[in-house]
Amino acid sequence: MPAGHRRWATLPRPSWAKPGDGPVASDDEDDEGVEGGVRIRPPSPLGDIEEIEDGILENPAETLEKLRDLWAERERCGPIDPYMTDFGLAMKGVACMVDDRPFGGAKYDLAWEGLLEAGLGDFCEEVVGQEDFFGEHPYWVEPMLHIIRTTASWCTKRDLEYTSLLGEQLRRTVSLLCRNGQSHYDLFNDANMVLALYAPGNPESSQDMRQHMQSILFGTAHFYLHEDSGSDIRLDAMDAKYFREMCLHLWHFRGDENGWQGDVMLLLALQSLGSASLQDYSHFFDNVVPKVIDPHNFLAGVRDYMEQTKFPYPTYHENLVKGLRGVLSTDPYWPHYHSSGFLTGVKTMINSYIPFADLPQWRVLECALELLVTLTDAAPINDAAGPLIRQIDVIEIISRSSLAFAQAEDVNSDDDVCVKIIKSYTRIAAALGLRPGKNALRKDFRQATRRHWYSTLKTLREMPLRDSKTSRKCAQLVPAWEGLGEALNLEEASEQADYEREVKRVAQLCAWPQCEYHDQKPPNPTRACVGCGEARYCSRACQQKDWKGGHKLKCGNRLKSVPHQPRQE
Repeated sequence: MPAGHRRWATLPRPSWAKPGDGPVASDDEDDEGVEGGVRIRPPSPLGDIEEIEDGILENPAETLEKLRDLWAERERCGPIDPYMTDFGLAMKGVACMVDDRPFGGAKYDLAWEGLLEAGLGDFCEEVVGQEDFFGEHPYWVEPMLHIIRTTASWCTKRDLEYTSLLGEQLRRTVSLLCRNGQSHYDLFNDANMVLALYAPGNPESSQDMRQHMQSILFGTAHFYLHEDSGSDIRLDAMDAKYFREMCLHLWHFRGDENGWQGDVMLLLALQSLGSASLQDYSHFFDNVVPKVIDPHNFLAGVRDYMEQTKFPYPTYHENLVKGLRGVLSTDPYWPHYHSSGFLTGVKTMINSYIPFADLPQWRVLECALELLVTLTDAAPINDAAGPLIRQIDVIEIISRSSLAFAQAEDVNSDDDVCVKIIKSYTRIAAALGLRPGKNALRKDFRQATRRHWYSTLKTLREMPLRDSKTSRKCAQLVPAWEGLGEALNLEEASEQADYEREVKRVAQLCAWPQCEYHDQKPPNPTRACVGCGEARYCSRACQQKDWKGGHKLKCGNRLKSVPHQPRQE
């Protein structure tokens, strides 16, 4: 058998495939439909879908009854009737217009309301309640998922209560989808060759079905959120099991088609564990997750989530970190912290919340710092603390976080996470000091700390004590930073002298790294940044470029010792 034919020859033929459907071996190089020795038969031509759509708009109840009859008369999990395909596509077409409110118009909303009043919700529940629903032809499964997605969206836009009849029905329908989908997760995988070979009419059918399921689960999640915590999804044990396993697969197979909703599938899985038993929690991470995705790629996916900037609320980051902190500190993940890019993702997320503008943003930063403490204390130094010191510059993160915490008016002084992480790395410094012989990591640790230690200490000591809260924060942070320096044998007088020399040197140069005067003195004096008073620039153009290049993430975290004075010309 030619090599080009082997990729499909061993695939099981789906029960819904017609005798003439699917791949046909061909070595005809002149046939445009041949690729890799395989020619795919084209899909059957479509009927008059617009006529069916008009029928839905004019008489939704009658059209729904026709669809019921077609479904009842179908060959179960067999080849789909072309008229049934057209009906499904027509329903999908109306659903698209309902979803796209600016273009759909009132007539589509009224038609959908008519369908719901005629029993569309009952029909959907009955259809997906069949154990073999996902074994039906994809030209039927995909439109049905779209219909349920649109119904969920329709309810959400109208603030429908989860206790309403339709809300309760949606919850039952979602549970049935998750339960009956457990042996068909491959439908949501873009690499599904069966769909590509036997259902060629829609080359993105896996993507479409995945997008619909993501939207259904995300759009109905608020029906399950527990009132007490606001973040735990409460389902009975078995429904929760199928729900989180579906979420896990949808997250694993995610693409770019649904924006950040694909990332949120992981969060929904975690939220369903909020009220789970310890046994169910352990089973999910010890048995389910490893069968779907290995530790390295799991951490890479978490990195992508952490680097996502489109989430509408900081709680999307906060709840993820809370849900994963205990799991990620276990030994299967240790060797992959750095190679997967996970630690870089943590840094990126932290940088996006410093300086923080409000309490919700601080809570993300607090959770991220707690995560770093947990990883540092639990994992071997070479897996966590070492890469964090050498590649991630954790001391800079601690410095900026400490200064942001001290200046924040809304954050209570009893939040001790900054002190905790300083003390965690003080213990690392002490442990490294006990190692005999050459100690390259301790040397790198000391150098990394020197870049930030005295400037941070100086700023904390000179920080204007606006109130007792700021005073208490600084009273906690200053001794902690002094202790870190002592553990690394830093002498304050020497560090102060080096700092002052560096300040004088840098004051003559432009802070934008790509400027020609970043390494040599410019012809005219530099001007200080109004925000932090430390960065200096040879021109306004360089200041704007450096601001966009990253200075905006650091500016404002160091208070000037004296108020900014306009430059005297």
